[in-house]
Amino acid sequence: MIIAMPEKLDVSVSQSKRCGIWFELFPLVLAVTVAFIAETRTSASAQEKPVAPDESKEPALKYQLRVGDKSLTISEGETVSLAGAFSNPKVTLTAEEFRVFPYGGISFRYPRTFTFEADLDNRDSLNWTLSGNDYTIMYFVMNASVTTEDFAGNMSEQFGKENCMISKATPIKLDGSEIAGTSLIADLAGSQLAIDIYRLPSGDQQTRLFVLQDNPDDAGDRSMEGKAALNLLQQSFRMAR
Repeated sequence: MIIAMPEKLDVSVSQSKRCGIWFELFPLVLAVTVAFIAETRTSASAQEKPVAPDESKEPALKYQLRVGDKSLTISEGETVSLAGAFSNPKVTLTAEEFRVFPYGGISFRYPRTFTFEADLDNRDSLNWTLSGNDYTIMYFVMNASVTTEDFAGNMSEQFGKENCMISKATPIKLDGSEIAGTSLIADLAGSQLAIDIYRLPSGDQQTRLFVLQDNPDDAGDRSMEGKAALNLLQQSFRMAR
């Protein structure tokens, strides 16, 4: 695979507008980073693993159905039976505030308003993207050995090293384990993009990465949406047993 790219992205003030610049450029930078890693670091002996067809589908939104004093959880289009006799009951249907991501050997809750994308064409580099207005959760499963420092370093080369600062990320707690990571802050034309990269424990040769992208406010503080989504992720995250 050959991807034509300049040595680094030229995104001067005259070519872009402050707040939109990073969200417009980030998918391209990320695609080049992942493609480079997948092409140069995938082991020749790595065995391709079939991708379950349903891993490309957006997780269903669940609803709480309450009929009288009884309730149950249902999905859109699902037919259910509710035992009992009812006489003019009050019926309430309420959407859950979250969806449950169940793919790639992990599960966690994320805000129901986030969009869902899956890129499963390359079996050596699978990724899912969950996007809000200011915060994006990306999950990668790669048949390559990649550290968080390597991933951040490759991204900084695309943004321009002079525009980036790489440091240790604030650890997060997932399924009872504290996970260290690497943080990249990209700064250009008065706008910032904060990217935290975490490598998940894996019992095989695969690399599993969380790449968490946030759009900080003018003071450099993380977005409210990002704080809420990360808190929900940490509270609900589970590894497949």
